[in-house]
Amino acid sequence: MATGTVQTIAPAPAAAKERFFEAYHWCLNPMLSLRDLLQHLGEEVELYRANSVAGWQAEERRINLYLFACAIACTIDDHLAARPWNVSALARRFPSARTAIRAAESVLNTPHAWRSHSEAARAAGWRHQWAGCVDAACELLLGGDDTQFCEQASRLLAAAASALGESAQRQRMRIPEAFRCQDLTHQDVCAMVRLCLPALPEKDRPIIIVGPRTAGAYFAPLAAARLRALGYTRVTWLTVRPKNGLTRTESHAISRAISAHAQLLIVDDHPNSGHTLRLLLTALRGLGAASPDMLAALPGHPCIPGWSIADESARGVRIFMLPPEDRYKVRLLDTAGAVESDATAALNRELAAHDADGFQVRLKRVFESPTGRVMAKSAGWGWLGYHAWLAGNALEGFVPRPLRLRDGILFSEYADGVPLTAGDEDPVRLAGLLGSYVARRVNSLGLSEDPASSSPGYRWCGWDDLAATLSRVYGPYLEPLKKRAIRRRLRRFVAPNPTLVDGRMKPADWVRCRRKLIKTDFEHHNFGGGELDIVDPAWDLASAIFEFRLPPDAEQHLLKSYVAETADTGVEDRLLLYKILYCMSALRAAKYWLARKPNDERRQDWNRQFIATRSFAAFHVARDGGRKLGAAPVAWERRLCFLDLDGVLDWGLLGFPHTTPCGIEALRLFRQNRFSVVLNTARSLEHVREYCRAYRLPGGVAELGSVFWDAIRQRDVPLIDAQATAQMEILREEIQKLPGVFIDPENRYSIRAYRFQDGYMRPLQTAEIETVLERGGCHRLTFIQSPADTYVVQKGTGKGPALASVGAYLGGSAELVAAIGDSRLDVDMLRAADVAYAPANASREVRELVARGECRRTRRTLQAGLLEAARELCRAAQPVPEPRPEPMLERMPLLDELLQFPDRRLAERIFSTLRWWRL
Repeated sequence: MATGTVQTIAPAPAAAKERFFEAYHWCLNPMLSLRDLLQHLGEEVELYRANSVAGWQAEERRINLYLFACAIACTIDDHLAARPWNVSALARRFPSARTAIRAAESVLNTPHAWRSHSEAARAAGWRHQWAGCVDAACELLLGGDDTQFCEQASRLLAAAASALGESAQRQRMRIPEAFRCQDLTHQDVCAMVRLCLPALPEKDRPIIIVGPRTAGAYFAPLAAARLRALGYTRVTWLTVRPKNGLTRTESHAISRAISAHAQLLIVDDHPNSGHTLRLLLTALRGLGAASPDMLAALPGHPCIPGWSIADESARGVRIFMLPPEDRYKVRLLDTAGAVESDATAALNRELAAHDADGFQVRLKRVFESPTGRVMAKSAGWGWLGYHAWLAGNALEGFVPRPLRLRDGILFSEYADGVPLTAGDEDPVRLAGLLGSYVARRVNSLGLSEDPASSSPGYRWCGWDDLAATLSRVYGPYLEPLKKRAIRRRLRRFVAPNPTLVDGRMKPADWVRCRRKLIKTDFEHHNFGGGELDIVDPAWDLASAIFEFRLPPDAEQHLLKSYVAETADTGVEDRLLLYKILYCMSALRAAKYWLARKPNDERRQDWNRQFIATRSFAAFHVARDGGRKLGAAPVAWERRLCFLDLDGVLDWGLLGFPHTTPCGIEALRLFRQNRFSVVLNTARSLEHVREYCRAYRLPGGVAELGSVFWDAIRQRDVPLIDAQATAQMEILREEIQKLPGVFIDPENRYSIRAYRFQDGYMRPLQTAEIETVLERGGCHRLTFIQSPADTYVVQKGTGKGPALASVGAYLGGSAELVAAIGDSRLDVDMLRAADVAYAPANASREVRELVARGECRRTRRTLQAGLLEAARELCRAAQPVPEPRPEPMLERMPLLDELLQFPDRRLAERIFSTLRWWRL
């Protein structure tokens, strides 16, 4: 198409030609409503008629006409197939009850069908006519005449307003990942069809092409047009969404084709697990299709080499895979880069090595030009890639200078420099740069709306992910009932300045180039694919804080810099939500890759990400809650309360450790009555430090009695000896040699080891750790097993000995030593205290202590039990005059309200459940 353009890359853009993209600023938001699609198609038809000359611009407009025509068809199909009640997942979960479940679904959806019958009938009639327009667009793309498409499109667009109701016109298009995120082009669809031709020997035999939406809505009509051009006379197509089940109309169309002895050709984009294809094949068999009559054409991807579903192939289904190296853009760049220096070849080998990292990786290639290297990067197809050019120009000074966009490939100056790593730069100065970068995006890449916030049911997006995370406070059974109420409440947090966000603020994507920091990947981690379709710049700010490990002062400078340039004064109200969402997304990604590639060389990086995301979320939620607790203490009190974290102060409802309002109130009560709360936990020293800083605590013991942190004097006090420390290092190396074993990188004075199985952490086998201890000659060390992990500590350490060590460190002047714990690891601590409490959720070993009168058990569980114990302790202690109340900052209302639910009594929780429409 434009191979010469790629081969003769010019270092400077041809300004007049690149103005072509200026008319497409609307494409920064690819989640267009049907109303928008109809409007922009009308504009594109007029532009094409007025400028239908040869050249790359005309080709781009033909691609856009095809994309619009298919998007409109896909969006209307989704609208017509929409059902308020969709229980297809439940039917798959309980196949024996499928008939009853389907019948119940039909009954539940009947009122909606009656109310929308006339509107749906008009839309279906218009959609039936539009199929001819889609066929004409595909023929035009393949070199056919443009008259038929332009006339048909103009006529149907004029009738759309009366034929399509308001609800249909509000429906959002689903982004075709193939053309936005996955480097595919319409030429690749034609190549996939070509692979299937040996299996389609009879040109007069009926063929029905079935395309799983979304990609299938673009692939199926184009494949049909290609087969017709090759002389096949009886080709039809339709699209389905297998995960939602086939509609009655779709089932009837396929059944008629099967009755006519048709072959069934399935076309889709890159397969991953194969789940969608399996669902579709099962549905087709249910309609009477025979396996030998079914074939599938799919594109291969470097991250899934040799992909297949052997059981389906064994049943006779023929699957044709387009090799990744045969994709159109790959061949285009291979042709252009035939000659390159050794240094450039090394850069390209390094880029190619990342192709296997996942579907999110874009095709990249470095070329040489007379004035320097040029980076070529796949950006999308047609208007679905124009955002790359617009963003590159809008972010001048922050990103490599764009040169031109051709064939869905963005050419820009190569940023030749050293990638950053966290900690390379002064954090405060770096924070100012990051804040300005995000602000530039807000000021120059703004959107008119948040398309996902007003479109529940569009697809799983950031709002759904956030609602799902927050609804976990209600527990697994009540969670589904409350998601809709949380989703409604989240509308208050819609950004006032929706933006094409960066979406990936990682240090490795920043390069120091000629004394300047340049952002290399800046355009494709926002919409579609595995992205969450987020448009709030708070997402980028949260990502930067996490990825660059910004300390509190740098974080404040980041926000100050951002707010100064955008006037987005409400960003702090949204920031914590996006910190939680970002961490949960990164945590899920780490678990996914650890399960998918457990032996990959990057597995330790994924393990670090898994640990870091949980810690980051825990620390920042703790900081938010700790704002109610005033200033940090300046001295130790004579009353000490040793406090366990997990199961006492913290709970993991949200997917990471956090407290509740009852936990905050207990800490406030201890502080008011002059108790020094001393954390005593198995968690790392870093956790204890951060919790002491967040909750204004004087100190704590970490890693099962291995180290004490004195927050008053800002020093850590090891509670293990030099010999044990040396043996710990020896054992750490030995454990890391064990297959599939990971070590918590945060533990410094002990070892926490585990494996990942089915997405969960599991301990090492007892015999295994005993053998390693013996082989390493580590006689000063012992181990402790838990359901999730294995701890290695010095013999004689523990929470009980730590209590005595802290008392001695403080001079033995404590007048009262209390302890609150809930597990077997807390038993020694509870025994050593003057007064001991356990919440109602205490383990069997602690309950035995209660039975012997050595510990008191509260009536309530978890943080409510902690508050109950705090009140009893403070009442029993010598009365202390209540200090003047300190000014307290309000906590985020939504999170505060949600975390109150687990603190409620059973009757209150039941009453809240009955009011499912409210929090």
